[in-house]
Amino acid sequence: MLLLGTTAWAGVLRDNFDDGDADGWRKFGGKIFNSQFDETTQWSAETGKLVAKSRKARGFASVFGIGNRTWRNYEFKCQFEIKDSFPSAPSSPEVGFGLHYNKPNEDVLNGLNFIIIAKDHVHWTLGICQRFWEGFYLRIEGRNNRKLRENHLYRVRAVAEGDLYRMFLNDELVCEYENPPEFGTSLDAGAAVLLAKNCEVHFDEVVITGDNIPDADLNFGEWQLAVSPQAKLTYTWGRIKQF
Repeated sequence: MLLLGTTAWAGVLRDNFDDGDADGWRKFGGKIFNSQFDETTQWSAETGKLVAKSRKARGFASVFGIGNRTWRNYEFKCQFEIKDSFPSAPSSPEVGFGLHYNKPNEDVLNGLNFIIIAKDHVHWTLGICQRFWEGFYLRIEGRNNRKLRENHLYRVRAVAEGDLYRMFLNDELVCEYENPPEFGTSLDAGAAVLLAKNCEVHFDEVVITGDNIPDADLNFGEWQLAVSPQAKLTYTWGRIKQF
């Protein structure tokens, strides 16, 4: 496998899963507070969507992401639709999005977790954000607790700019967080991720833009990386290197 190069200008990575695979994406393992990430969730590309199916999860939501430790200061956009929920006695359904995940498969986790939707016995509710740092957890209240519907298409945009992180739902700001100096560079780079627990949710139209993001379209089954707009050369790369 080859490490994707970086460029001096902003790259754009796209994936709408029309090729029927999720190449370049991977599950994140590990645990936090002795609670295991959900390993029962199935992630698959089906009919032009990335589908997460989760039942009877007890720990943290399953995390499925793309990127590496060179990815910083980027914008992550996608669409999602919640199709169904499967409440479990110890753990409610959740759907989420994250930025700068940079410690997969370890006992501690760094990353900003925008879990914007959780379901009680009746409603999906927007408004929860979380931050993990070396195994510690911080809850950040969102700015909007409105109800969301199943079988309805929503747009998400998450932005990392230096120490400032923002998330938008349908272009409305729903969460904002500034990383304090005492946390140093623990959140300065890492993968973009999707989260799901005890539900079926469909993700689509992923677009990630930033100076350290490869200029690539994953819908061709391979990484198409434009090296120089002047030279108009295109190189085909292998899957993205793991952490």
